[in-house]
Amino acid sequence: MLPTLTQSDTLQKVMAAIRRGFRDAERRSYRLNESDTRSILITPVLNALGYPPGNRMSELGGTGNRPDECLFVEAVTDEQMPVAIFIEAKALGADFDSSPLGGRVDSPTRQIQRYLRQHPASNLNSIGALTDGFRWRIYERVSETDNRLVCDLNLRRVGHMHSRYLDDPEDASRRATEELVRWLSLESLEEAGYSGVKPLEHNPADAFFASFSSDTTPKSVLGNLLGASEVASYDESAGLLDLTGKVKELCDKEWHGYAFAFGPALAITTEDSGQSTFSDPPGLPVAAVHYTPGNLARADMAMTVRAFATLSADRSAVAVAYARQVVVGNPMHEYDARVAVCVKGRVSMTPQFTLQLPVPSARLAVADILNMIRNAPDSGIDAATLAEPLAVHELQQRFYLEVAAWVERHQLGRDRPRRQAILQHLIKVMFAWILKESNQLPSAPFDAAYVRDALDDVDRYHEDVLEFLFHERLNVEDAKRQPHPNESVNAALDSVPYLNGSLFMRNSEWDGLVSLTADDYWSPDVDSPGLFTILSRYHWTLDENRPGVHEQTLDPELLSNLFERLIAPTDVGPERLKSMPGGTYYTPPDVTDEMVKDALCAAVSRYAPNLAEPQVRGLFDSGNAGFRDIPVDEGKGLVEPIKSLKIFDPAVGSGAFLFSALVALRTAIAKVGGRATAEEIIGRQLFGQDIQPLAVQITKLRLFIAIQSERTAGSRADLDPDRVTSGGTALPLPNLEARVICADTLATSPTTAWSPFGSGQLDGADKTIKGLLADLADLRLSWYNAHAEEAKMAILEEYADARAKLRAVLQTKGELASPSLLAVADAELLSSKQVAIAADARLLFYSPGRKGFDVVVGNPPYERLYVNLSVDERASAVAKLTDEMGYRTTRVNNLYTLFCEVGLALA
Repeated sequence: MLPTLTQSDTLQKVMAAIRRGFRDAERRSYRLNESDTRSILITPVLNALGYPPGNRMSELGGTGNRPDECLFVEAVTDEQMPVAIFIEAKALGADFDSSPLGGRVDSPTRQIQRYLRQHPASNLNSIGALTDGFRWRIYERVSETDNRLVCDLNLRRVGHMHSRYLDDPEDASRRATEELVRWLSLESLEEAGYSGVKPLEHNPADAFFASFSSDTTPKSVLGNLLGASEVASYDESAGLLDLTGKVKELCDKEWHGYAFAFGPALAITTEDSGQSTFSDPPGLPVAAVHYTPGNLARADMAMTVRAFATLSADRSAVAVAYARQVVVGNPMHEYDARVAVCVKGRVSMTPQFTLQLPVPSARLAVADILNMIRNAPDSGIDAATLAEPLAVHELQQRFYLEVAAWVERHQLGRDRPRRQAILQHLIKVMFAWILKESNQLPSAPFDAAYVRDALDDVDRYHEDVLEFLFHERLNVEDAKRQPHPNESVNAALDSVPYLNGSLFMRNSEWDGLVSLTADDYWSPDVDSPGLFTILSRYHWTLDENRPGVHEQTLDPELLSNLFERLIAPTDVGPERLKSMPGGTYYTPPDVTDEMVKDALCAAVSRYAPNLAEPQVRGLFDSGNAGFRDIPVDEGKGLVEPIKSLKIFDPAVGSGAFLFSALVALRTAIAKVGGRATAEEIIGRQLFGQDIQPLAVQITKLRLFIAIQSERTAGSRADLDPDRVTSGGTALPLPNLEARVICADTLATSPTTAWSPFGSGQLDGADKTIKGLLADLADLRLSWYNAHAEEAKMAILEEYADARAKLRAVLQTKGELASPSLLAVADAELLSSKQVAIAADARLLFYSPGRKGFDVVVGNPPYERLYVNLSVDERASAVAKLTDEMGYRTTRVNNLYTLFCEVGLALA
């Protein structure tokens, strides 16, 4: 164990060197390249750590890519000395986890670990330090093939601190500096006798990961997983695992081999008595599966662990799946892996990670699972505890609190438009970041080191790089693009695809109201980190973590939750927010899924009179339990009815119900032999509106990500190959303005006996009016799929002409021209304006021959109607809702009853 040096001269010298370097960096406004960080921030610290010139050597041995400096405990002689420390220096603010060319294969983190594993001077006592001068990421070599992260230190605050604060032994800045000295100083290594530089207490996952370097046969991996030398393989347990259907297909195509055994006793707690009994067979199924080279898809991993869970009376199992990496230009024999648990049919798993360089969340989770399996009590392991290491709730909550704090810092004291602009900007940043994480956008525009080298004024990053990326690249066709005046920025943004989709359109209401500095994006300050600093701490996925299967990643559903929770403080200001105004409540995905399936089941049942309810319900479930009994011909007859369903959410919030409907519809269409992409379903079948403009933007984001996620799936069998391209970036996104709109749902008349002219049904309206409404509907459908700028401009002109004709006709109708019809004539649905439209939803989403929607589903706002109103004011408000609009539930004094009335009228 290395000593703790609390009062050493070395510690004081290092603190002084950091403070001097901080002042030098501050004078240069932190615009330091790699050479600057070495001379100003790193070399003075290495000097303070005690290494004289004779104990240092640059670019020692080897060829090609080499560490910047090597430090030795004893002076370097002709006889090669054991190396103590490899130093890899980077420019200030460099992204340690991403390659400058995109992706993670050649990231600085992998660089330093590669030196530890492969450098000719490296040995089992070696240490690697990756640093930009303020941040020090330190690794130790623990075996011939594996390294371990021992600390990730940020010393920037040390530069801010006066020495009187640093004398406090409890100060976090002092403790971080002590850790740096403990691991890297010549004094501490000599005091430890150098040979004492040994790994600290090991995480049990490290040895398990390292074991793959010697033997990757499933039986050996299973033995290392269980901590046992002898385990029963599938040969010895033949016949126990019944592989059928998709699992057998997966096994035949994707598995090199597998092994499983029954691990510790599995305790089952019955819900009625609360008593615990042992399962039969009396053990937890534990499996190792060797996949063919390539990615380990989340859906495949879920099927894998569920297959082994069938051996358990409690439908529980643990599985590790691994596959050889296929990375161009990376000759090392590295493996990707996932670890998953299934508890009563519900699957939780790690994100896909590299065994030689596991992500921190996977490393900790696997360690907890190994401890549980290997050290289970005689009373048996409770299956419910298996999922605890892989829970995402704490991860999500930490992310929400960090981002919410960043938003609050930039919203405090600002007016409502500027608060809205901050949240609108965050929506765009989050989408771009997720695309960057999935290698669909280049990483350079988000890299602090690149930006500092590229820009003369780094605080112009927001205007000169990020807004240009949004408005002049993601929102402009390739042929229409103008070069960026900065050649370096122009080159970095050259590969950015045209996404269209309105999310990155210029907005006259919000553009120009956001003013952010470089520190607002990259500050490593513990108390007020930058936005990119926060985002870089997490792993992201385009796929949704649905209730039955989730992994330790942040997904679009979390973003919906985040943004919906941020709407309230954006509306009233974080200073005034004391409760949840506006009636905004987040509905979890398991609830939205079940509600949507119930509603769709009722809607489809009318087309399937010969099918029982469980059979129809089975169409929308992820499994095949209820669906198996449906005759093939009867199933095929449901393709078009299901594709014709129109689903409407009158208070769309963050789009949770529309997304659940998308998943359910896509599942059902595939089961009955049809084909439909997410883009087609959204454009044909899903509609929503909300009075809150930010909610509309959040819903669009959710649906955009759903489309992009499906596209990145490549040539999946359920997709039309003509609509999918490699990487998912060649096709622009659709325009959602005509499908999710900003409108006041309570402007809808709450009765089915409604017409634009006050009597009869909608179909009985004036034929001229109906024709113009149909024209507007056709143009909105054309707009959904329009991408070329000329085509979009032509549609806008036609739409304006049709609205003008509608208004001219209405002017001849006198009192029969209702406010709702006039509102439709005035509504610029195909623009970026964020003004709530007061018109009936049956007109805004007009469809000839229809009186409403097949399904109306959602979570209405829960808010008192009459707050702080006098008796006369309340009477006036009631009269408007009852006499003018026709609502009958105003006495309940809550918005949700009015939405129920509207829902019944529209369904």
